[in-house]
Amino acid sequence: MSIKIVMKKQVIEIKKWLLENGLKQADIARKANVSNTAVFLFMNKKMVSANIKSAFIELGCPPGLLTEEVA
Repeated sequence: MSIKIVMKKQVIEIKKWLLENGLKQADIARKANVSNTAVFLFMNKKMVSANIKSAFIELGCPPGLLTEEVA
């Protein structure tokens, strides 16, 4: 399976988790004190941010969804 497909599946799983928990990217951005764009880039593996990762985890996201592979 290609890396792009695996990364896309991870993004879908994060979005699914957000929906299931009644959260939006903006909620993560507020918690992490960053822009919505930063959260988007983090979710799409275009950047790494310990602050955003911590916000996800504090809101209950399983850490396994948040691998730090950057494209």
